[in-house]
Amino acid sequence: MNTASKKILIAEDNPGLARVLTFKIKSGGYLPLTCGDGREAWSVFEANPDIQAIISDQEMPYLTGIELFHRVRQVNQSIILFLVTGRQLELSQSSISDELNISQIFGKPFSPGALLSTLDAALACERASSQPISAPVDLSHVSLTDRRGFNEVRE
Repeated sequence: MNTASKKILIAEDNPGLARVLTFKIKSGGYLPLTCGDGREAWSVFEANPDIQAIISDQEMPYLTGIELFHRVRQVNQSIILFLVTGRQLELSQSSISDELNISQIFGKPFSPGALLSTLDAALACERASSQPISAPVDLSHVSLTDRRGFNEVRE
């Protein structure tokens, strides 16, 4: 399956960040499905069972990212989940990441290029194993260099 046929759900209520993420995911060859709140994201997820990954903001109207992920996990245990939050420290110290099998939590501000590299690596790992990812993916070895060759800085 080529990347262009891989649907990536983006749930982000900040219109500016949603545009940036949509552009970056599309430039990576994926098909972004962008939603402005958690309830809309859930509806899009239900209507598209072939979504490969979800990138969700934590603090959104109607459903938080965590609430969205709880619903998703009741239906799909293997989908790749990424959470974007301004409260990275709080969430990374809780067990919620392990409980929901969240592949990566990105603290704001973050590099959209780093997120795309992490998404590429997670999907490549899943493809290589030909089985659903059953534990968080260790992506610490992934180079955070965007496609233009500029080095990204980890936060």
